[in-house]
Amino acid sequence: MTQPKRSLPMSSQSSRCKAYVLVNAFLVTVLLMTSAVNYLWTADILYRYELTNSSTKTQTDTDVGPIKSNRLRHNSKAGPSEVSSNDRIEPTHIQQDAHLEDKYDESAEQSVLSEAESTASDATIELDVLRMDTKDALVLSGATESNNMSELDRQQDGKDEVLGSMKHETNNASVNDGLPTSPGGQGEKRQESSETPPSEKKPALKNAYADQMKEKNLILSSNHQEKFIASKESLSTRFQKNKRMRVDTGEHATIKLNEEYAYIHIFKSGGTTIHLQTGRIEGYISDPEIENLKWFSFVRDPIDHFLSGWAECGDRKQTKSDKPYDARILEWLEETKAAGNYDCSMHSQPQANFLLDSKGEVNKRIEFVGDLTEMVGLLELTGFQYDPSRGEGRVASKNYFKIVNYPMRKDLISDETMRKICDFVAIDYFLFDFEPPEICRGILS
Repeated sequence: MTQPKRSLPMSSQSSRCKAYVLVNAFLVTVLLMTSAVNYLWTADILYRYELTNSSTKTQTDTDVGPIKSNRLRHNSKAGPSEVSSNDRIEPTHIQQDAHLEDKYDESAEQSVLSEAESTASDATIELDVLRMDTKDALVLSGATESNNMSELDRQQDGKDEVLGSMKHETNNASVNDGLPTSPGGQGEKRQESSETPPSEKKPALKNAYADQMKEKNLILSSNHQEKFIASKESLSTRFQKNKRMRVDTGEHATIKLNEEYAYIHIFKSGGTTIHLQTGRIEGYISDPEIENLKWFSFVRDPIDHFLSGWAECGDRKQTKSDKPYDARILEWLEETKAAGNYDCSMHSQPQANFLLDSKGEVNKRIEFVGDLTEMVGLLELTGFQYDPSRGEGRVASKNYFKIVNYPMRKDLISDETMRKICDFVAIDYFLFDFEPPEICRGILS
């Protein structure tokens, strides 16, 4: 018995068909380009030939006139019968030569045009053959030509969308005043053309704070500020809405620092210290006296902030556990994800989420962010003088219960759990200049 022929799977046939279509499309493109070049080359030859022929005719007519005129003047004293026979015959020879040249021009032109038409005809025939081969391949693969073209169109739309996103991000990075615009261009400012209309010039981003921070040697804060300015506009293109949920801290949202600045309270990032330094109570972010001020805040290492929130809530509830350290951290992570803004676990939410508006974008009133360890120098930038005698906020190293039951031991966290934490606080690494754990660099990149 003869074995039945095995047909290739539809996915294999479809792949071969797509490859065949792409090859045919490439050949058609090359063929059309070759035809276009031949057409342009032919047109150029015709133009040059007509230009040369016109110049030759003009020169001939100019030469004939003086010759004939001189001979007639030389024989002006003689009568008509005495004019040289050569003088009478010469114009006839010139006319015959011009006639021969015209015939030669027409013959050459017809030859070139015939060659061009032949080339175009051959290209058209080959194009039709390629199209028929493509249709046959589509039929054999079980797909119609319209479906195949729709698939190609969808792929092209996807490429255009990615390219448009890349272009948008490149434009955002290029206008950051004082920020590197290329791998080798750190610190260089983009030069605006003097001929660019004012309406087309993009406004310089607020990076004066970064310069002031550098002058006061607040390097960590300067790096945060530069990355914050460069990254905040593209936040929505990098993170889904569920990753950009605003942490609503209600009546604890802000503290008025002075008549110009207000501090935005990120839990576990210096809020209690600011409260003690100013002697003012916290308030809503929508308070009239807050809305017209310049806003700022402090940030700290994202993993440390997450663990600090865990310890804070454990201290408030006075809970203890005999579970392994890694298991307790993983359990807290899942609880924080599920609770969101409705529990003590908001203390461990990403710091960036405290700076967002209801749309999941960075609040436009945020002027600058700085590193928590450089609080004193940052307060001086706002015109506020730090007073050590007024005390500082909650210090975990002085809390015995936290030290014993909620130690900050990143070395006891497994790689798998650490990667999950990094994914949870990824938005902080995107907006601020913190170095992630080595185990997380792959997923954050």
